Amino acid sequence: TTGKDGVRVETAPTGDEVEDLSKSFNLMTATLDERRQDLVRSREESDQRRTFVESLLSEMNSGVIRLDAGGKITLANKSAETLLGKSLGPMKDLGDVVPEFVPLLSNLLNSKSTSDFSLNLKVADDTKHIRVKTGPDGADGIIITLDDTTRLIWAQRQLAWRDVARRVAHEIRNGR
Repeated sequence: TTGKDGVRVETAPTGDEVEDLSKSFNLMTATLDERRQDLVRSREESDQRRTFVESLLSEMNSGVIRLDAGGKITLANKSAETLLGKSLGPMKDLGDVVPEFVPLLSNLLNSKSTSDFSLNLKVADDTKHIRVKTGPDGADGIIITLDDTTRLIWAQRQLAWRDVARRVAHEIRNGR
């Protein structure tokens, strides 16, 4: 019979091999049904995690790129494309899309540690100061995060020039 617990064989208390075989079959089908239910639950949890990560990546202001061991893009969020002003479709070579990464790629791909550096990138007739953080992803690839720090650098320079102007003005006033 087939019920809510899967396929079962009716067992009659006959005390022979058929009863033992029927009990073993029912035990086996019950175990298989439990494993199937576990797999369904695991898949649902995995789908929920994947959906969460995808929505998280799409809402982040930071650009996120994942490269495989060969330097091919396997994942890029919209922020990375906007920041770099390029389409970063899957399986494109990052060095082909963003030539500024070419001298860095072999070191990034061969390094099993994290790195943090800055690049000046020409994007649509403008130069952007980009902070780049990289790290291994646990599967022979790397994760790259990108943040546009252009405004921050500009603000720091403005503050530095104001400080220089203030000091010069102070020296001029005191020099008289």
